[in-house]
Amino acid sequence: MIETVKRHKRLIDLMFAFLYFAGIIFLIYYSIQINDVVFFYLNTSIFVFVAGELLVSMFLIKKRKK
Repeated sequence: MIETVKRHKRLIDLMFAFLYFAGIIFLIYYSIQINDVVFFYLNTSIFVFVAGELLVSMFLIKKRKK
């Protein structure tokens, strides 16, 4: 992860991450609609990891602009 940050300046492409984030939100909603607990927990865990990557990437971008 440290090499990725040094080389690319962020962890993940922000446009892709925001679109992926939106897709995961729809999948979480769908899993609630069909009452699938496994699908819900899987998508929720992915949601948490992507949210963490977005926060770290945004922090790195802000830090580099200063």
